[in-house]
Amino acid sequence: MDIASLVIKKPFCDNAPATFKALQALMLKQKPFVKVYGWTGASERMAANEIILQMAWNGDVYKVRQHNPNIKYVYPKEGVEFAVDNLAIPVTAKNVDSAKKFIAFMLRPENAAQFARAAGTMSSVKAAVNLLPEDMKKAPEFNIPEGTVAPVAKACLPDVVKAYSQIWSELTR
Repeated sequence: MDIASLVIKKPFCDNAPATFKALQALMLKQKPFVKVYGWTGASERMAANEIILQMAWNGDVYKVRQHNPNIKYVYPKEGVEFAVDNLAIPVTAKNVDSAKKFIAFMLRPENAAQFARAAGTMSSVKAAVNLLPEDMKKAPEFNIPEGTVAPVAKACLPDVVKAYSQIWSELTR
């Protein structure tokens, strides 16, 4: 719902009933133009040129584009949701020391760069970026154009999640 929130110019996770109504109306309006909701099979559909438009995470498109150079990654004029993967230790973790060692290992530039290459995602470890291939550093998927609206994704409160789930359920019926 974050991208839809950008379209109606509301902040992510806005809890106003009017926002939920506007989101629902927008999503239902575009439904006839959507082949499928969900990510399952999206990479395959893109690679096979079965669809003309797919909302997708940048790393997923980067990987598909390596196999199908006809794929073009674009940034919607309304903006994008900026998200960063994280490493965290759950409160209930049994072996916190090992978890800390693993995180330290993953944050070493050479390891972060190796992971980024394997996963097809950009590293947030600045020193690792220097170790990545030039085509990856210059890929449109990882270079948000200046002026693009890109608020940071966040976790919504439970009542917002519930409202989003209701909209999604109606949409996917």
